[in-house]
Amino acid sequence: MKQTSWINQFGGYKRRKVLKKDKFYYISLLDSLTNILKLVDFQTEVLNPHNSNVDEQLHDFCDGTIFHSHPLFNSDPYALQIVAYYDAIEVVNPLGSYVRKHKLGCMFYFLANVRPQYRSTLKTIQLVAIGKYEDIQKHGIDEFMAPFVDDIMTLYCNGIKVSIAGIDHILHGGLLAFLADNLAAHLVGGFKQSMSFALRICRECMITREQSQSLFFESDCVIRTPDTHFEQCALLAGPLSEHHSTSYGITRLSILEEIPSFSVTSGLPHDIMHDLYEGVVPYHLSLLLNYCVHEKFFTLEELNQRIGATDFLNTKPCLIDPNICRTESKVKQSASQMMTLCREFPLLIADNIPENDPHWQEFLLLLKICSIAIAPTCTYDLIAYLRIIIDEYLSTF
Repeated sequence: MKQTSWINQFGGYKRRKVLKKDKFYYISLLDSLTNILKLVDFQTEVLNPHNSNVDEQLHDFCDGTIFHSHPLFNSDPYALQIVAYYDAIEVVNPLGSYVRKHKLGCMFYFLANVRPQYRSTLKTIQLVAIGKYEDIQKHGIDEFMAPFVDDIMTLYCNGIKVSIAGIDHILHGGLLAFLADNLAAHLVGGFKQSMSFALRICRECMITREQSQSLFFESDCVIRTPDTHFEQCALLAGPLSEHHSTSYGITRLSILEEIPSFSVTSGLPHDIMHDLYEGVVPYHLSLLLNYCVHEKFFTLEELNQRIGATDFLNTKPCLIDPNICRTESKVKQSASQMMTLCREFPLLIADNIPENDPHWQEFLLLLKICSIAIAPTCTYDLIAYLRIIIDEYLSTF
């Protein structure tokens, strides 16, 4: 990167070019783990595994099949379960003139050894790397993640020394999952970010854009596997690279594939917050509000009065924009506000809606789907029931 500066010389100004190196900041994963594992709270969580199959219920990711098929986590109950997260953030006014100029790319991690109810606390989430977003785009996300991948491989193969109660232990670990929104997940996984330029649009299956309008269950799709993904990425080095890139929806073989026992085809889980509470739910709620106002079940002023008068236990939703019925845009709430609004919506206004109204019943089905999706505990029977509800919900359209 070159930066221009000005100096005063012989009574005038002269332009001088100064060479400036691109850089980002990386906090050593191994040093970070060594330091936090000096704390008794983290030691207690690591030494007391919380996976439980006694009651045949799914309490956490470590109760699932991917975890139990992992060669390290399945054999070593004290292995460090690293969950990484990447996102880009704006540090200035998103409506101002400096948008994207100061945008940052950040990567964090937390230990899944910590029980779920404590993972979102600030002391659990650790920063790994931070850099300017334009530099990450310029040099590639793989360069940004390279030091992290090196540390993960060292942790997997050699482990780190941790002193617990005066006794030294060697703890190994691996990457359990890499979290991100859909756009960032496709970036780090080597998939096309723009769905308009890809035939196959999913990072977990081979579904096409056209098929995505009629196929909604995993059992109906061809799932991507590590072996087929490697073969498809190898075709990018051939003469028909652009064709294969568009056909398979891939751009490169991600550096994450170098991590032992990890694959981007199964290690990039989908984000409930973006897919549901910032995706399907606000759009459906907007349509329902338009319908109810048109049928004169209630007015938005009446709904807003009830929202304002309600003492919510969690994040209080903001008032509904009165223009939503004229613009037909989605309801604007944060993900946590939308979660609260949907959960309390039947209590807020259902007394004004006919109980057997088909559109109201559709929305109640969506609320059931959301409730199961975010349930702290799940059973295999509940998963089967979820499929039935989704099928019923889709049949209404």
